[in-house]
Amino acid sequence: MNDTTRNQIIAKNIKHYIKENKMTQKELADAIGISPSTMSDYMNLRSNPSHGVIQKIADFFGILKSDIDTTYKEINDITRIYSQLTPDRQEIVY
Repeated sequence: MNDTTRNQIIAKNIKHYIKENKMTQKELADAIGISPSTMSDYMNLRSNPSHGVIQKIADFFGILKSDIDTTYKEINDITRIYSQLTPDRQEIVY
């Protein structure tokens, strides 16, 4: 997944949770300790939020980080599958 696609997904998911919680981008920015202009940059795809900011947003909404940035789901799915393999199969995969 390229950065543009990832940023579009992140912005779409943040917008969803903002709308679901009947708040504004500014209110979210204030709540997680970033400037409203930085939040605007994320929402308009001018920059991408750091992993720490994504975690703060997830914590604020009481959701998983992967609910905002779906690339975390891909990592978790691979780890989950890997952990279900027998040790000799894990060695082959590794």
